[in-house]
Amino acid sequence: MAEKLNENQVSDLIALLRTDASVDAKVQQVTNIKSSIKQHNVPDACIVPLFEALRIASSAQHAVLVNAGFTALNHLLTRLSLQEPKYLVKEAARTLPLIIDKLGDQKEKFRQLALQSLVTLYKVNPVEVERSVRNTAMVGKNPRAKEASLQWLLQMHQESGLQFRTYVPTLMELLEDADGMVRDAAKTTVIELFRNAPNAAKSDLKRQLKNFKVRPAIEAAIVKELVPTSSAPPSQPDTPVEPPSGPIRPNLAASVSSLSSERPITPMLDNRAEQVEPLYVNTQRELDEIFKEMHIHFEGKETEQNWLKREESMTKLRRLIAGNAVTDFQESFLASLRGLLDGIIKTINSLRTSLSKEGCSLVQDIAKTYGPGMDPMVELLMQTFIKLSAATKKISSQLANITVDTIISRATYNSRLMQHILGACQDKNVQPRLYATGWLKTLLNKVAHHKNHVEHSGGLDMIEKCIKKGLADANPGVREKMRATYWAFAGIWPARAEAIMDSLDATAQKLLRNDPNNPNSPRRTEGGGVRPGLGLSKSTMGSSKPSLREAMLAQKKAMVSKNLPARPGSAMAHISPVRTASSSSTASAASNATASTVRTRPDMSSARGISGAPVRPVRRRPERPELAPRPATAGPYSARNQEQSSPPENIRSKAVTPKSTLGASPKRTATKPRLGHAATASEGSIPTPSKLAAAKAAVTSSPRASPRSGPAKPRLAPGILPSSSPSKGNEDLTLVVPTLASLKDIPKEPTLMPIVQAEESTPSTPQPLKVYEDPFTGDDSTPKATFTGSVLEDKPVNEDAANLQRAETENGATPEGTFGPEKAKQNARLLDSGIAKVKAQSLDVHGFRKLQGIIRDNKAPFTDDKFDAIIKGLFEYLESPLTEMAPEKVQDVKAQIMATIKLLLKKMRENFQPHVSRGLESLLRTRSCYDGRAHIVSGLELLADELVTLGDASELTLVLSRLLEAAEPDLQGTRMLSMGLHVLATLIDTRTTFEPTDSELTTLSSLASKCLESLESGVRMDAVQLCVALHARVGEARFWENLKNVKEDPKSLITYYIVKRQREKEASGPAAA
Repeated sequence: MAEKLNENQVSDLIALLRTDASVDAKVQQVTNIKSSIKQHNVPDACIVPLFEALRIASSAQHAVLVNAGFTALNHLLTRLSLQEPKYLVKEAARTLPLIIDKLGDQKEKFRQLALQSLVTLYKVNPVEVERSVRNTAMVGKNPRAKEASLQWLLQMHQESGLQFRTYVPTLMELLEDADGMVRDAAKTTVIELFRNAPNAAKSDLKRQLKNFKVRPAIEAAIVKELVPTSSAPPSQPDTPVEPPSGPIRPNLAASVSSLSSERPITPMLDNRAEQVEPLYVNTQRELDEIFKEMHIHFEGKETEQNWLKREESMTKLRRLIAGNAVTDFQESFLASLRGLLDGIIKTINSLRTSLSKEGCSLVQDIAKTYGPGMDPMVELLMQTFIKLSAATKKISSQLANITVDTIISRATYNSRLMQHILGACQDKNVQPRLYATGWLKTLLNKVAHHKNHVEHSGGLDMIEKCIKKGLADANPGVREKMRATYWAFAGIWPARAEAIMDSLDATAQKLLRNDPNNPNSPRRTEGGGVRPGLGLSKSTMGSSKPSLREAMLAQKKAMVSKNLPARPGSAMAHISPVRTASSSSTASAASNATASTVRTRPDMSSARGISGAPVRPVRRRPERPELAPRPATAGPYSARNQEQSSPPENIRSKAVTPKSTLGASPKRTATKPRLGHAATASEGSIPTPSKLAAAKAAVTSSPRASPRSGPAKPRLAPGILPSSSPSKGNEDLTLVVPTLASLKDIPKEPTLMPIVQAEESTPSTPQPLKVYEDPFTGDDSTPKATFTGSVLEDKPVNEDAANLQRAETENGATPEGTFGPEKAKQNARLLDSGIAKVKAQSLDVHGFRKLQGIIRDNKAPFTDDKFDAIIKGLFEYLESPLTEMAPEKVQDVKAQIMATIKLLLKKMRENFQPHVSRGLESLLRTRSCYDGRAHIVSGLELLADELVTLGDASELTLVLSRLLEAAEPDLQGTRMLSMGLHVLATLIDTRTTFEPTDSELTTLSSLASKCLESLESGVRMDAVQLCVALHARVGEARFWENLKNVKEDPKSLITYYIVKRQREKEASGPAAA
């Protein structure tokens, strides 16, 4: 147990520390003092000199001594805080600088000890500690000290209730610190300090963030976390979904007359307004200041300077609705919206689509949120939107239609609302009349349960007038839509609806009764109704008479029972009157003697639509007797493929080939006689028992069934090569099973390898097979044509290359890729020579091909040093201008360089990762030397796209951004920029887990903004594609916040391609599903 301290020990320690004694002796003495402090009280006379000694030890040059001294100092502070705190007050002024300095130490242990010491000193001398932290640690140049001081501030606030108001300006400066870790620590500290603060403090914080111009991303992150304490969670109003009133009909083509009077429908991304991030306000004063600032932007006409501010104001109002403005400040917020109604109408009428869309979305949100509360604004809004619905811009017209429909469904009904709909029904433009049918239907569904109000206010007469005008409209689309509205009206006022129908002519009445929305329509049970606007022609109305298709099907069924003329030499013994399960597997179609293998199409005479249209009768080709004995022109691989995939006999023909579904097309009803290149009967490697039974032959030489009929063909061993002519091998068939001895007598071509003996044992003597004549071709006297030359045959040059290699290996030959010691040494020397010439940039095209052969066949081992050397040399060789070489040879050499790089990438993909960023730099510099029409450019882009998937995304972003930022605005610079932007966009699209940080997003955004102003259209287009990829990855808010300084024209172009990409994604989603 350590002894209690005395003055002599402390004085000896000070003397020892000031001498040149060994570090170990000093550490031992300090450790002894520390043990005494931990176990005994410190005498009053020893406190001051002991502080001096430990400060000397803590500021020494040796880490061991510093560790012992600073830990002892921390124990001394703890001991004195319990023993005699007044000494801490006296020594705080001399000790705090040392502790503040240790806050920024590189070692985490010392920083934690310093933090603990500050906590201890704060309890006895808070003023001095706060002054040191606020004026020294937080404003110094050491980022670690800043992080530790922020941690201390948060800890003191949570444990001791430290008031942090005086620290707010310093915190705002730390939010913009140059060090990213400090910014993150400051953001976290601010969020935690203000999380439970009063709403007034949160409102003041928002003003401070604006005043200090904190970057928008950090400001948005802080404000998002500071939800007001009194606000309820935001709830998005549900949009009522109207169930379909009739069955869903297929999209059938309309007549020419109807198409000529309708405007083409522009596909929309989504009818609903886009969701926005909620924005919370803390006080009424803050809300009033937001509206006061907005009024400035809506003064006067729309200009280039204020239109973006107007759009941001509309978005902010939508965010306030999604936040707590409606729940906490309902009346005042609605009153402020009424005061801003003039500006909202200006926004709606803007010619800028994005601005008008935000205005329409705001009105939809107001209607869904307030409902009848927005009645005072309905009159002006209805006038505005009905006028906008007649606009020539399709997007604006559709937005107006959706917004009016939302207002009608949410606002209180009155006669003025009905008058607006009647005015739209009488408009000279087609679009308002077309939209008015939907508005009226929405209104009818809304007032169905309290119709007395409509009847007493004169609305019923206006509804009848609207329906009559719509049913008699000149546009067939309006008439069709109004029929659906009529049946909604008939469900509420059936007597009035009957009177309207009686006033129509016979044709209109019939179309109205046959409308799918009619609950009593006879067409509803048939799966579809008459297409409106197409009259009462026979093609649109049902007919009880049998159609031409039905007559054709009946005739074809009658042909099945007849004996059709034989087809000698064909792949099918009979003409099949119906399509089988697979149009590609004619083998199963040939066995139509067994009915179980044929799948006929069901009778589709009762079907409606395009598939039920009359089909022109098939004209059969006359049979050509001279083609009866067909040559073996189906290809030398057909027999092999059938041997690998022929199923057992009891399996249906549907499973013979994987393409069985191709034969079920509804447009083809009968199989034509095929005189083309189908597999002949001689190509079946194993006879089918069912086919031989049909031919009255009892041959059972194979355990597997072939889908084709015909005599058996001897199956060769894998090592035996066929004749060079496939047709000759098929035509010279004999009915004798060959033996091994007979196979050895086959003459060999001089260029072929030796034949390997078959593994399967065969009989030693030939056994002739008895063949019966086909009963269907026995009377055919057509002479068989003889073919002297194989005109259409395939030449099996490399068909059995694999078998030859396998045969050589089995016979003991040296397999390819294994070499003796001398050959290995020679290949190693060749590899070293190739690497040296690559570094010297003197390797020609032939040398590269030899080098590629060594790499491809693994003829020489690759070490890491050799791999690094050859990769660096290849990239330097690639970007070198090669001025000493002939210009016509440069591109060929560089093409071989890229081929070598791709081969290395394929063989050693894992070793390639450290070189990805260097490789991309080399590819970009090489791209700057060639025009886009050069053949090497496509190779560069493909290689870059593959390299992007390997490297670290953050590193590649940083390297490429620096390289592109330094690009000159000349021809070579624009080429490099074009490819670099494409590579960055590919990187963001392909690396789905890559989320750019704020600094990376700022760098990419500034690069894109710079390139959007380039004089080259290709660079501008690649910059737009980069922006689209960034938008898809980081989201709407972060993207537009970083591109807020982009001019109007590029921004519109970016918006167009963003919407286009989203449409394509949505279109591909259902198709993939």
